[in-house]
Amino acid sequence: MSPSALPNRFFSSPAVAAVLFTIFAILSCRAQEFSAELMTAAKAGNAEAQYQLSRCYMLGKGVAEDHAKAAKWETSAAERNHTEAQFVLGTRYYVGLGMPKSHVKAWKWISLAKEAGHVRAGQILKVVEREMNEQQLAEARILASAFEPVADKPGALPQPKARLPDAELKAYRLLEGSGGAGSAFVIRYGNRLVGVSSLHQFEGKTPDKLVDAKGGEILLNQAKTLRQLDVQATVLTDQESKTPYLNYKPVFELTSDEPLWVYDASGNMHEARLDFTTLASMYRSSQGPQEIHAILTTPIVAAGSSGSPVIQLSTGQVVGVLLGANDASKATRLSFETLCLPDLAPKPPAPAAPVYADSKQANAYESLAAFSKKVPAAHWKASDMFFKAWKVENPDTLENYVKNASASAIEVKPAAEAGWQGTIKLVDKTAPDLEWTYQLMLKGEVWSLVRLWKKENGNTTDSFEGDALMRKCWTSAIKEAAQQK
Repeated sequence: MSPSALPNRFFSSPAVAAVLFTIFAILSCRAQEFSAELMTAAKAGNAEAQYQLSRCYMLGKGVAEDHAKAAKWETSAAERNHTEAQFVLGTRYYVGLGMPKSHVKAWKWISLAKEAGHVRAGQILKVVEREMNEQQLAEARILASAFEPVADKPGALPQPKARLPDAELKAYRLLEGSGGAGSAFVIRYGNRLVGVSSLHQFEGKTPDKLVDAKGGEILLNQAKTLRQLDVQATVLTDQESKTPYLNYKPVFELTSDEPLWVYDASGNMHEARLDFTTLASMYRSSQGPQEIHAILTTPIVAAGSSGSPVIQLSTGQVVGVLLGANDASKATRLSFETLCLPDLAPKPPAPAAPVYADSKQANAYESLAAFSKKVPAAHWKASDMFFKAWKVENPDTLENYVKNASASAIEVKPAAEAGWQGTIKLVDKTAPDLEWTYQLMLKGEVWSLVRLWKKENGNTTDSFEGDALMRKCWTSAIKEAAQQK
């Protein structure tokens, strides 16, 4: 079978198509539970209510799972220019779940989502395009260009009440940089008090002090500064200071549509939510600093607020530092940089190597331990081969994957035949709930791959079972890595 035919073969399995489609759906913004109020709002013509209702039917949240009804409400929301609904509906047309398969309609809706800025639409659109002929593409482009959205009724959806910030958060007063340069704040980081500000406020330099509302000076130790992109964190000179501080933990997660609190330059707090178009699904602080956009519930005066903190509503912890806004006096969108200071928590000790009475088994363990360092790169290469055979772009890079993934839990034991059997677990620190287990056999002096399991969210699957393409890609990549000296 040629590589160009692989996507059709892969998606021809209803079970696989359903799994992939559910993944696309779950990666989108959070779903509400089914309710009479939600149904009323959807029938009244509110696009967000219609999309949320479609997810209830698709995922069985408070109502029986029904893909036909899910498709109906997705279509209504998509026609009202709901970007996420357009993306999910296009994907549904591509895999043919709950409705007849149509590449033309899939291209129409996914391209509309892409034009609206959907973060994943471009990648899926390329997959669809590779399976279309010129006539189909021409028809799809005509449909997309002729699209005219139905009027939405944005006020019809009842919004859940926002949780109020804790009293100490509301009472916190922002600081200023020396010379009135923007906003700043103090956090408790480990057992240290640290001042946080943005670099561009000080033309890339570190201030020697921050100033409170009463003109009091908070001195900073410029020699003890951590920098990241456009944010800097500097230790306070007086660690016994009674200066109020905000709570911060280096390890945190953000999801699409995450509720946040942000401060304006006057120290007033405002509700905002992460914009799903700039965050694919979930962000973990271990990924490093990243610029993310947030949508404000009501417009605010943003002038002078650059450098102020972004608070995660669910935890009350600082997760970012404001950088800019779309308007100085009536901002509706903000951008912030996640605050990713090093995790000061003690690291667990590395597991001790097993002691083998058999010298041959000990040698086999040393051989596998040495080979395990090559496994992350081989795993990434196998993934790349697999996606290219699908003709899907793999967004990962070798450098980032090898940096974030490590092979551990190495074990060697005698094999049924003459030789040794080994297992390696591969874990990506940016996705700790996902791990791969390699079962290898030592043949002569080279380890070869026999089986591969994937464990995700507690569920284990045999990745080789029934998938010749995956077996071919991973076996080839491991074989090549094992032969490299």
